[in-house]
Amino acid sequence: MDRTTAPAPLGQGENHVPVASLNSLVDVERYPLDRPESASYRELVASARAHLDQDGLAVVPGFVRADVVAQMTAEIDALADRRDYSRNLRNPYFVEEVDPTLPEDHPLRFFQAQSNHWLCMDRIPDESLMYQLYRRREILDFIGQVLQLDPIYFYEDPMVAIIVNIQLPGETLPWHFDGSPYATSIVIREPERGGVFEYVPFLRTETDQRFDAVKRVLTTGEGVLRLPGRPGDLQIFEGWCSMHRVTPVEIGERHCLILAYGDEPGQTSDWVSREKNFGRLHPYHQMLKDSGEPGALGSALTSKPAHQRSEESHASRS
Repeated sequence: MDRTTAPAPLGQGENHVPVASLNSLVDVERYPLDRPESASYRELVASARAHLDQDGLAVVPGFVRADVVAQMTAEIDALADRRDYSRNLRNPYFVEEVDPTLPEDHPLRFFQAQSNHWLCMDRIPDESLMYQLYRRREILDFIGQVLQLDPIYFYEDPMVAIIVNIQLPGETLPWHFDGSPYATSIVIREPERGGVFEYVPFLRTETDQRFDAVKRVLTTGEGVLRLPGRPGDLQIFEGWCSMHRVTPVEIGERHCLILAYGDEPGQTSDWVSREKNFGRLHPYHQMLKDSGEPGALGSALTSKPAHQRSEESHASRS
């Protein structure tokens, strides 16, 4: 399937069965995704879920084989001329129109420069190992088990079902919350200096934005944790409630493969956000725009968790 021109979502059909075997991509001796009925699989899920509940972040170290990571790095480098550049001023909530009567130091009025490159899925070949890994249903099922999402589906957007976030020297992703309940990513390349992932877990709840606490992080760095990046690590992160950023890259490049999933079949993204972030539209999104489909830039101000968690336990870790 040629995703560069296809004016439709991906679909869940047999045309998307990966060629690469699971054990050629993932160390199944260490992480038995091919044996979901085994005790070791249940222990793996329970451990990741416990870290997610306690820290808002679960890391599965060395999830992708080292030789596969090296091949993915080569794939990304070979597609360097297909990257989209993004540069914007953003507040932590991706809200563009802000009440001017709010105090000047309110987090909604805290705008920061964001700059990075994206390698979108419509420019990644089907035969790439990045796409092959994404379409492995065993990985989909494992993510669903950790997030307690049943059912869970492949995301159907032709641009961002998988996407590589690329940061070159001087580029940064500033402090923000995610509009989606969770983020699943794989570290592909870490820079020689800079480009550090920083986060503050459980900074807000579903019912309390905790703007004062957010302001303290923005102005003083209160409670900031740092996560060392290691190529091949799988990271499952509750970015809806944990504010985070990637510091400016100083030397080298930072590559992070983002894998998107949905809780309903056939989910895609709004054409407005695609145009804002990438400066272009896939034919599918262009079709939506031309048909008069209403669109709005997504906001992280009202994002929610993937599954229910009590306010008491959530707030106690804030």
